[in-house]
Order: sequence, then structure tokens, then C-alpha cells
Amino acid sequence: MSYELSYARVSVAGRFVSVRRVDDSYSGGAHGNLELETILWDRLARKRIGVRPLFKETADGGPTMTALARLARVAVAREKIERGVFAGETARTAEQVAEDEELTRAIEPRLLGIGPIALAPSREPGKSAGLVFHYGRYRVGAHVEGGYAEFVHWSEFRELLSPEGLATFGGDRPEDD
Repeated sequence: MSYELSYARVSVAGRFVSVRRVDDSYSGGAHGNLELETILWDRLARKRIGVRPLFKETADGGPTMTALARLARVAVAREKIERGVFAGETARTAEQVAEDEELTRAIEPRLLGIGPIALAPSREPGKSAGLVFHYGRYRVGAHVEGGYAEFVHWSEFRELLSPEGLATFGGDRPEDD
């Protein structure tokens, strides 16, 4: 039996710090258990917050959550195609794969169903280049696929951002991230 808890800073964007938390345990089964969570810390308010202040609205099933869920599913689908998950199948686009029941069930258009979100680092100091959606083993595929950390550039959801979100995002992701 083993248990490991770790925290890693993902980025600092203005007053926000994004942290990824990993709970990894093994209790003797075929595979260990891995749980991913992200924390968005507001340094000014000195408390944990969510992504709500960065967007104009965040209603479950609303325009923002629907768009973000779709962007996350397409990003995961692209990665699945690159990894060869669909080898031997008829070629499909990432947009087609994103509509698979497995992904629409795993990445829902609601804050508590879209998955852990972190702000991505940017080449522009004090800014975030976009969002990183984190999915552990089994969340969006089989254990053998491993986890997914999918980046979506801020320009893809710019029209959904609040004034605070527009002030937080900018630039491009560093090459080494």
C-alpha cells in the first residue's frame, strides 16, 4: 500500500496562482488510483476561488460552459488521435471524435463536470496564455492511455471573458511548458 500527495505550481498570472494537486494511491489492485484537482488561488483576496470571475457567465449548460466543454473535448480528441488510440478505425477528425459518448459524458458543460482547470503560463509576464484541462487515468479513456493535460489558447474563448478575464489572459504559451 502506498499514498502520495503532491502539489505543483502551474502558473502565476497577475493576482492568480494555479496549482495542480495529485493524489496517488495504490492498495494492491491491478492499477493505482490517481485523482487530479486544480486550485486557483487569489493572492489579493488570500483565498481559493474558481474561474467564475474570469468569464461573463458560467451557468451550467450556458454558453461559456458549453463552449469550454467543447474546446476541452476537441483538445482531448486531438491528443487521442496523435497517440494512436483509434488505430485501425476509419479516419475521423478531432471534432467528430469530440462528439463520442465517452467524451461528452466525461467532459460536461458545467463547472463541476468539465474537469480540473488551471491557468496556463504565458510568455507575457503576469498573463495566462489559456487554460489547461487536466484529466487523470480513466476520466477520458482507458488506463493504458494515461492522463491528459490539454491546453486551449485564450483566443479560442476570448469573447466569453469578463473584463477581469481579459486583463488576466494574453500572450502565447512558452515553448518549454
